[in-house]
Amino acid sequence: MSKQENFFQLSPQGFENFITEELKQKKFVAKQVLDWVYQKKVFDFSLMTNLKKDLREILQERFKFEVPNVVYQLKAADHSTIKVTLELSDKKQIETVFMKEDRGVTICISSQVGCAQKCIFCATGKMYGLRNLQAHEIVGQIIALQEMLGDKFPENFRVVYMGMGEPLNNINQVFKSLEILTDSKGFNIGSRKITMSTSGVVKGIYRLADRFPQVQLAISLHTVDEQLRKKWVPNQKETVKEILQAARDFIKTTGRKITFELVLFGGSQVSTSKLNLLGKALKGIHCNVNAIPYNPIEDGPQYLTRPTHQEVEYFKDIMSKWHREITVRVSRGRDIQAACGQLAIKNS
Repeated sequence: MSKQENFFQLSPQGFENFITEELKQKKFVAKQVLDWVYQKKVFDFSLMTNLKKDLREILQERFKFEVPNVVYQLKAADHSTIKVTLELSDKKQIETVFMKEDRGVTICISSQVGCAQKCIFCATGKMYGLRNLQAHEIVGQIIALQEMLGDKFPENFRVVYMGMGEPLNNINQVFKSLEILTDSKGFNIGSRKITMSTSGVVKGIYRLADRFPQVQLAISLHTVDEQLRKKWVPNQKETVKEILQAARDFIKTTGRKITFELVLFGGSQVSTSKLNLLGKALKGIHCNVNAIPYNPIEDGPQYLTRPTHQEVEYFKDIMSKWHREITVRVSRGRDIQAACGQLAIKNS
């Protein structure tokens, strides 16, 4: 007997193909199974009573329902955020964040163990044991939260690929997870409720525009100073010029506004010249600027500091003169190391 395959590694369409092509069953059989799994949350073929017994046995032998195991959870003092540590089958660990916001619930999922981009202000980049997550490990984070929260898990929620890892460096598995999340026979999440965050992997941006044009794109730009960006994001292959061109092309192809994310530092980093350089570079690009005040990390560069309230207001004032749509994000979960840039597993 072949090794069992994780059911959540197959997209709904992939499972339908398996049912019709390999098992020679009708399409409605696949729909029955998918309904049990994604609507009724039944992860045991023996309980799928409207299937023939011999088919249930075949499926039981072929597939397993395995999701990451919750090993630890931390709740923010204001009850807005839960950070969950999940263990994978190879004992490596990742973190997923559940956030209650004014507009609803957002789930921040990881796409890799660690991150090869090695941004100097991000704790994830300091992790060891880097590897890509499989599609079932990506969507399994949401299922693990569903099982953990039970009736408290919301019917509607947003998903952001903003956890550990650079998703577009794991594009095949990330795209397969998107198929599962957006398929009407799968999680049935609207594409516009999903945000893909990237440090600027240009090839991935073009592929995202082609395959999932309705998914929101967020580019972690931080600065348009080429030399400074190379220092901050040392393993980024693409130049600022290439990233900005990919952003323009994404907008042209999809007709969608994108978001540029900036980690906002204090001190000399909030200078008029640097902010004007940024505003000028983004002029004419249909975008929103989402500034995230720096969340200090252990062993982070000493010269990078969290901005004061006055520095944040100065940033907003200068950037607004360039007619940018400016948002300063509220960092949720800072007290439990769940805010942007703080996700990390020690000795992974």
